Amino acid sequence: KEHPSIELLDLNGCCGEGINGYNMLCSIMTSGESKLRRIDFTANDVSTGGSTFISDFLATNPVLERLELLDNQLDDKDAISIASALGHNTNLQFINLEHNLITDAGNKALRKAVFDDSSLNAAADSNHTCVIHCTGDERLECGINGDTGYGDLFERNAVR
Repeated sequence: KEHPSIELLDLNGCCGEGINGYNMLCSIMTSGESKLRRIDFTANDVSTGGSTFISDFLATNPVLERLELLDNQLDDKDAISIASALGHNTNLQFINLEHNLITDAGNKALRKAVFDDSSLNAAADSNHTCVIHCTGDERLECGINGDTGYGDLFERNAVR
């Protein structure tokens, strides 16, 4: 059940070795009208087994602003599913997917979610609010360039 004042939940490494934290994460995400703005679920051996619950949850555009899922067992299918969900999410500002099983294929889908350069319409429809940390310490970011004030779209790939 939800708690009316909890906005940050830090469960870094709480599931222990060999325990898939996926069911616990799903339970947290479905706990009523959550007020959670940040979930840190680092190092909990999360493996979806092909389920799309995480991406389905993100596609509902919850109030969640930050999701830490680094050092789990998420793969390319999960990354592609999450990338698709980001097209429907305007609240999530940061997601960390470092140190998972995501390869170049998953990174490509995530990159396209934050900056799809296939056309001007696709670029305009990209998610301009979320920063994604991916495998290989790559950071994908697309948004309004506050330095110029002109609202230029930009993509920046940088090593942290």
